[in-house]
Amino acid sequence: MVIKANVFQNKKLLSAWSDKGNLLYCLEFIDFMVSEIITMGSATVDMIVTSPDAKFMEIEGKLSESRFLCLELGDKLLVDKIRYESGGGATNTAVALTRLGRKTTPILKMGNDLHAGFILEDLKKNKVDCSQIIPEKGPCGFSVIILSPRHDRVILTYKGQNDQLEKKDLNKSLIKETPLMYQSSLTGNAFKTGAFAAGLARKSGNTVMYNPSLYLTELGYKKIKPIITNTDILIMNKEEARVLLGIPVNLKKNFINEMLCDLKSFGPQMVIITDGSKGAYAFDGSAKYSIPTMNMEITDTTGVGDAFGAGFFDCYSRTENTEKSLKWALCVASCKLKKSGAKQGLPTKRQAIEFMKKTKKINVKKEKIP
Repeated sequence: MVIKANVFQNKKLLSAWSDKGNLLYCLEFIDFMVSEIITMGSATVDMIVTSPDAKFMEIEGKLSESRFLCLELGDKLLVDKIRYESGGGATNTAVALTRLGRKTTPILKMGNDLHAGFILEDLKKNKVDCSQIIPEKGPCGFSVIILSPRHDRVILTYKGQNDQLEKKDLNKSLIKETPLMYQSSLTGNAFKTGAFAAGLARKSGNTVMYNPSLYLTELGYKKIKPIITNTDILIMNKEEARVLLGIPVNLKKNFINEMLCDLKSFGPQMVIITDGSKGAYAFDGSAKYSIPTMNMEITDTTGVGDAFGAGFFDCYSRTENTEKSLKWALCVASCKLKKSGAKQGLPTKRQAIEFMKKTKKINVKKEKIP
C-alpha cells in the first residue's frame, strides 16, 4: 500500500515540479523503498554571518539572566564571513536520520523560488526521499543566523510556504503505514496539519517524537496540546521547557526535576530536556537520566538540537534503551558541533560508531526524582 501511495505522489510531484522547470530533480528523487521515518517541519536556506562589530550584552537580575545581541539604530556593521546552507527542522532531521541508515521521508510544503533548487540539491546529495515535498508558488523559508564569537547565535527566520501545508496535502496512507514520525515546529496553517498528522500516526500505533521551538512554547500548553497529547517522546531545550511551563529562571535552582515531571504529566512516555553545555536529561516516569557534554572544540551550534533529537530517536526506536540512546545522541550531536551549518558534520552510522569508540567512557547517571 505504501509503495503504491508513493508512486501516486511521485506522479503528482513530477507534474508539479516539471511545470516549474525542475523535472530533473524529480526524476532523480523517485524512490519506491518503504519509509521508516517521516519528518515534518520546515525547509529553509540559512544565511550564516559573523561580524567582528557585533556586540553582546548580559543582563542579570534577582530572578533572571539574559544575553542580547546589541545593534544600535543607524549602525552599519561589517560582516567578515557569510555562507549559505540548507536548514529547517524537517530537512535537518531527515538528513541526520538518513545518514544514520534510516529510510526517511520529509513531508513539507516548499516554495518555487531560486532557493528551492538549492534545498532540493542538498537533499538529493544526502539521498533523502523527496517524494512528499509539495511545491507551491511563492518563497521558500529563509533564515539569517548571526553568530557570536562564543558560538551562540541569533536566528531571524521567515517560514514562507512552510506555513501553508494543509491536510489535503498529506499522503494519509504513508502516515498510517510509517512506524515513526519526528515533528519539529510547524506554524501558521501547517500547525493544525501537523496536529492531524500526529493524531493519525498515533491512532495507527506509530511512535511520534515532537520538538517544539521557543516561538511555539511561548504560546503556552493549550496551543500545542493537540500535538503533545499525541506525542510519545517530547524533546525541547531548557529555555523552551521553562517558558512552556511558566517557570521563572532562578539563579539558585535550575528546576530541571520539576520541568521533567510537569512535562511528563502532559502524557508523553519519555521527556528529554537539553541544557546546552550542561548536557541533557531524560525522564520516563520511573527514573531520571543525566548525560554531560563532551569537552571539545565547538565550531557552530546551529542544528545541534536537531542532531541530538535525531540520534536519540534513531537509537531508541531500535532499542528502547534510554542510556544507549542518550549516548548515541550525544555522539551524533558532538560530530555535528565540529562543522559549521545545520547539516555539515552530521555523521554516517559508521562515523558515529568510530567517534564513540575514540571517545572516553560516557557516563549516564540514573536516579529517582525525589
